[in-house]
Amino acid sequence: MANGRLQQDPAWDQALDWLLKLQERPQDARLRADLETWLDAAPRHRAAYGKAQRVWALTGEAVPRTEIREADEDSAVVAFTPRRPARHRRWLAAGALAACLAFLVLLGPVQRLLDGADLSSATAELVTRTQPDGSVITLNADSAVKTDFSGAHRRVVLVEGEAFFQVTHDQARPFTVRAAETVVTVTGTAFGTRIDAAAVTVEVEEGSVAVATPGRPEPVRLAPGDRLSIDRANGDIHVAAVPAGHIAAWRRHLLIAEGEPLGQVLDRIRPHYRGMVLATDDALLDRPVSGVFDLRQPLEALRAAATARSASVYEITPLLALVVPN
Repeated sequence: MANGRLQQDPAWDQALDWLLKLQERPQDARLRADLETWLDAAPRHRAAYGKAQRVWALTGEAVPRTEIREADEDSAVVAFTPRRPARHRRWLAAGALAACLAFLVLLGPVQRLLDGADLSSATAELVTRTQPDGSVITLNADSAVKTDFSGAHRRVVLVEGEAFFQVTHDQARPFTVRAAETVVTVTGTAFGTRIDAAAVTVEVEEGSVAVATPGRPEPVRLAPGDRLSIDRANGDIHVAAVPAGHIAAWRRHLLIAEGEPLGQVLDRIRPHYRGMVLATDDALLDRPVSGVFDLRQPLEALRAAATARSASVYEITPLLALVVPN
């Protein structure tokens, strides 16, 4: 069954509920009998329950030893023989995982401020602030910058994430944005910058910018519609022309991907999803994805991106979504 239909089918939620109940009370004969009644009520119940068991196992939590009543892959478990100490450890671990995830979600913006940022955004939040010189900085979700508008210069450090800059012209006071070892310099323009573990990206909407990188004697100059990506591992630079509507499309709550690896697309959706997104198979991450995704509905965006590359997304809790190959 396709991922979207399975996720929307009430049988999926019911199957997860049954699984959690039996994980907690594996010796309850009445509960097992009630489960059997539910499984026999409709073929999709047994299929959904079998799928729920496999997804549970993918989280890293061991499923108790079982007896399988039917041989097909969607068979449901009908008997549990767990060891009590393991069950208690499992639930302690699951509870600790949920608590840690919640803590990290809540801590994120505070941690960015502790890192020295004076402007930051939370998960699924866009923030726009006008600076002392009249320039405007807009942050994508889960992003942070440090700013310094004192003296003869206007300096911004992109600590993490993505930002768009509408810079007030001032020939005497250059406006610089540093992202890792990359420095973007302008006097008046509109451009976006993104930093992640793999690359630094600069894209120009209006005006022009000069991008300086280590080891290159001359900066790379970009005009409107140019997008530059710098590989942080080897310093390789790639410049491409993109439609104006694609530049910082996240300002309109859109993610536009053109042949990007699925792993990069997931990374760009993550700041808008209030939880962790984990891929269970690294081979998925290199598969190219193209499409337009609505960041206001991050779970559906994840599903759409995954479905395009023969994968499914299972939301185990509101704090954990798994990307699983079909």
